[in-house]
Amino acid sequence: SVLSGFGRKGSAGQASEQKLPCSALDPGFNLSEFNPSGGRLRKRSGVSSHRRPPPLAVRRSFFLLLIALATASASCPGYALSYGGYCYATMDEGSPSTTSSTCQDYYISMPSGWEVATYNSATHMDFIRNYPWGTHVVVYSDGTTWGTSLYNDGNQYGSSSSWLETSGDSYEAGICNGKVLMQKVEEVACVASTSPSDDGSDGNFYCINEGTVGGYTGSCTCTSCKTNFG
Repeated sequence: SVLSGFGRKGSAGQASEQKLPCSALDPGFNLSEFNPSGGRLRKRSGVSSHRRPPPLAVRRSFFLLLIALATASASCPGYALSYGGYCYATMDEGSPSTTSSTCQDYYISMPSGWEVATYNSATHMDFIRNYPWGTHVVVYSDGTTWGTSLYNDGNQYGSSSSWLETSGDSYEAGICNGKVLMQKVEEVACVASTSPSDDGSDGNFYCINEGTVGGYTGSCTCTSCKTNFG
């Protein structure tokens, strides 16, 4: 049977998104004095300290955002997270820390360089399920769906393997609230090498004009060249 809140093609209700209270935005709020355990904020610059802390859901979203920022990589887009040499994102390019659950019940073309994420137990249970991804479940390339931090402690939903719908190079989730998860190999930042044979294909790049190495694997650059070099 289908659990409450799930179904084919957008049949589930959507969670309402809580907004940050004004008390966390006014001059009296000091981020460095934020207490996630729910205690009072200390007095700052003569401003009253008897202000209620933000609701638990807001505090949770705040810390998920901090974790997401810490996990973001320079070579992964802002809407993706880095783990195990891959960038992960939902096909709608929503923020991984969004707790308002929605459904990708429409086709989206796969961006260049990306593919539908392959299910891996360790990757999902150790990483993917720790984020809300703006939905209840994510859909993998084998058609199975697994919970995010918003549902079932990250475990699999049902036993069906037909939740991934395909039309050419476009994909949609056949379940709501669900989204298709995609992945791509994370590019490695190029580093300088003293070996003339290093062409940047593996991230090691020999700069023949003694410049500064930049860019990512496969597209390394050499700038700030030595005088009289181009």
